Amino acid sequence: MLHSALNEAVSQVIELINLCPSIYSDVSPVASSAIGQHVRHILDHLYAYQRGIGSGCIDYNLRNRLSDVETSPIVAARKLEAFKSWLQQSPQDSFELSVATEVSTLDCQSVTLQSNSHRELVYLLNHTYHHVALAATLARTLELSVPNRLGIAPATVTHQRDARLSCAP
Repeated sequence: MLHSALNEAVSQVIELINLCPSIYSDVSPVASSAIGQHVRHILDHLYAYQRGIGSGCIDYNLRNRLSDVETSPIVAARKLEAFKSWLQQSPQDSFELSVATEVSTLDCQSVTLQSNSHRELVYLLNHTYHHVALAATLARTLELSVPNRLGIAPATVTHQRDARLSCAP
């Protein structure tokens, strides 16, 4: 279930990329990052999970800033599709692993915590939707029409669905 949910979120990233190739690297007047930078950030986290499955430690500090993913929507979409293929083959059962991440903007402070693969899949799912929402907002500020459903969290979709049902005659 979690693998298919993350697959769905990654598909939204690809959909957004396909909608905005002409503005993929453009910086909006209301933000300091481009859509491509959000996509690269999403991929950094997905790759951290992929590496962590093999090593037993997910290190969210490892980033690939200024990579071709930030400037090439074709490269980004190809790498996201490759991740989706890998995800289908990855272990489905939950298992323990550690997670390393920086926790301060004032000093270089990292922590390493215990977690499990399912918890990290939930984190990646929420993180992906969050950045799709930010990137979709950036696209709209650059006058691109983006479907409102992109970047909406699953719990919000359920709330909206329930609200429509309760208002139905």
